[in-house]
Amino acid sequence: MVTVRGGAIVSVESVATGAPQDPAFYYTVEGLFDLLEDSIDQSVASLSASYDSGLGYPTSGYIDRNQMIADEELGFQSSNLQPQR
Repeated sequence: MVTVRGGAIVSVESVATGAPQDPAFYYTVEGLFDLLEDSIDQSVASLSASYDSGLGYPTSGYIDRNQMIADEELGFQSSNLQPQR
């Protein structure tokens, strides 16, 4: 679970165990949009994304920057997002 306040990640916990995670490996919703936009601008080899039909945030994505390089692909999933109050 990623908690965001004021546009910044304040904590990340494993959903399975509750153990803290390194926030450097996670994105805010705005960060996911930036990631996808940068990928479009850079003309990556492969890009796919799905969005929540109600709120419009990215629910999943896959980015392969270069098909000739192994293990540089990036994928993400997001679900059960709740707006800040």
